[in-house]
Amino acid sequence: MLLISKPRLARLLLLASALVWATPLLAERPAQHLAPPVTREMLFEPSRGVEARVGHVHGGLSAERVGDGRWAVTGRMTGGMTGGAGGVQFVPTGEKWDFTGHSLFSMQMTNAGPGIVRVDVRLENGGAVDWANNSSSQSYLMPGETGVVTVGYPLGWRDDSPPAFRGMAAKPNGWRSHWKSFNAADIRICRVTVRSSHPQVRLTGVEPYLAWPTGAEANHAIMVTPYLDRYGQAIPFDWQTKVQDDADLHALREAEAEQLRSDPGPASFNRYGGYAAGPRLEATGYFRTQKVDGKWWLVDPEGRLFWSHGVCTVNNTARTPIRGPRRALFGWLPAPGSDEHRVGMTTHREHGPMLDFLRINTMRKYGPDWEQASLDVTHRRMRAWGLNTLGAWSNARMYRQERTPYTEITHIWHGPHSIDGAADPFEPGFEERYREAVGAIAERHGDDPWMLGVFLDNEVHWHNDMVERVLGRGPEQPAYRAFVSLLQQRYDDPAALNRAWGTSATDWLSLTPGNTEAWRADRERLYAHLADRYYGVCRQTMDELLPNHLYLGSRVHSCPPIVAQQIAKYVDVFSVNHYWPLAGTGRLPADADLPVMVTEYDFGTIDRGVLGMSLCPVHDQAQRARGYAAYVVAGLMHPKIVGTHWFAYTDQPTVGRPGENYQMGLIDITDTPYPEVTAMTRALGERMYPLRLSAQAKLLDEVRALIEATESPPR
Repeated sequence: MLLISKPRLARLLLLASALVWATPLLAERPAQHLAPPVTREMLFEPSRGVEARVGHVHGGLSAERVGDGRWAVTGRMTGGMTGGAGGVQFVPTGEKWDFTGHSLFSMQMTNAGPGIVRVDVRLENGGAVDWANNSSSQSYLMPGETGVVTVGYPLGWRDDSPPAFRGMAAKPNGWRSHWKSFNAADIRICRVTVRSSHPQVRLTGVEPYLAWPTGAEANHAIMVTPYLDRYGQAIPFDWQTKVQDDADLHALREAEAEQLRSDPGPASFNRYGGYAAGPRLEATGYFRTQKVDGKWWLVDPEGRLFWSHGVCTVNNTARTPIRGPRRALFGWLPAPGSDEHRVGMTTHREHGPMLDFLRINTMRKYGPDWEQASLDVTHRRMRAWGLNTLGAWSNARMYRQERTPYTEITHIWHGPHSIDGAADPFEPGFEERYREAVGAIAERHGDDPWMLGVFLDNEVHWHNDMVERVLGRGPEQPAYRAFVSLLQQRYDDPAALNRAWGTSATDWLSLTPGNTEAWRADRERLYAHLADRYYGVCRQTMDELLPNHLYLGSRVHSCPPIVAQQIAKYVDVFSVNHYWPLAGTGRLPADADLPVMVTEYDFGTIDRGVLGMSLCPVHDQAQRARGYAAYVVAGLMHPKIVGTHWFAYTDQPTVGRPGENYQMGLIDITDTPYPEVTAMTRALGERMYPLRLSAQAKLLDEVRALIEATESPPR
């Protein structure tokens, strides 16, 4: 929650590859608050120190207590981001830490060493692994820079907010939810991991503390109703570009228009965003893939190397429910019959009346022809910001304007035999549903060279115990009958299967899971059979109806290795939603040689009244930009990765869509860009092709160069 008063309100947007702010355009005005605004400094300032002692150290580092609650972490390491890391485990002086009285854990430090460092801080319960039983954050610090790593951890069980605040993943009482498990009352380790571009590491003034006390009483000044102003912004908070009236929107529009005229985007881009200065390969008139000098690439319709630097949900919509007790949150609603009502009000079959502030604000900003004007601005932003791909769920009206390559996505409705969120690929009508869905895309875009490819479904729920679930449903489940047909090829009768599995089925209609090596081997075969059918049908459908376009998979978030093996057999590009500090190949089998696209990732903080820090929280906008830089650079350096798509173009609504209210956008609810982040996307667009072709690039050195290019001086 960057809650800053307005003296620097005129600092606006990106020009070229540096943060150059527009001349003063917005007059300083008193903020419209029910009470004096709580500042960001007040929320993030230390509230209580954290007593700790050093547990385990590794990688050449040591930790020494140098004052009351402060530490120095020093040492000499080998390798950088990809070669090694050092670390210090801080542990409680007692049995555990209980942080439930606060919403944020922070660790301030100064990088007194000669290299840029990345510092990861992870709070752990017992048994912490990957995304289970932990909460984490990271910061990149330049030499001589003092910075903060802030962990916004879940407090899923501690919510004393009034009913009006339902439907928010993060609330002004400090409550925060997350889909992964974490217990803030039982923290056993604070793991600090350091990676440096220089072997000599010196972090001084390392101070852990808690901030933002939780609870409705402690936060009564910001738990107010109404909570939203007429622009959908949080009333209790203030920030540099907070909109007070329509004149502010118009001033922001004119300032950005001038900047977009001045900077049309990277000169190295051809019309598709491919590498105009690079080699010309075979041009097929459509996007394709090719491995060049050991690295996978996309190739654009003109035969130029193409790396997909994209963003999802490029549109101007962000709906939020208004019925029930939530009605108290809204200080303004559009009058029936008004233009705002026509543009911003819809009804959802489950959530009832929905209000879309972003659409209304876009209309206010661009005038009567707002829809066409905003499409034009968005295309121009994409190019000026160094982006070249409209990711999934973007505005379909932009697709056939021949200005920015795009991806299509389709979902099929699960039939009556769906398996807990996953379609049964053996169900009658499965193939027909895909043919209908893909056929609709083929009818609209089958001849369009600007369509990069198609995703068929998103984050399918490939449960680890999928075979057990199918068997438990019995012979009425189509997949069960398909499993029986496969097993009958291996076993003469149920008795033979019982001997192998250690089960006691009386016939083929009463199979149950076993507990033997033979059962586990058959379980893998059955799961492979299920996934093979699913992705085989998708591949066949694409070949028949969209033979000139890439099949981009199903945007895997998690799945067992056996499923990933089947996916790799059929897709042109393995797509993975990878919410992680750095780009990686996610669930792709290590021995699979095919291109990978990261189709969701982001970093979020809380500085414009949107309190959800996203799935990868960071301290401020500078760290959002630096996290973005490192993520994309890691992708550019990876020989299999052919693109990264940020999620998403817009912030989610301030009070939830419902369920999520994450600050994850390149623009906020008033169509105002986040200049720190778009400066970084622009700098990356300028450098991405030479970096992709380089064999000597080092991740932290590249991040340092990008920070120096976009921050003057670096923070």
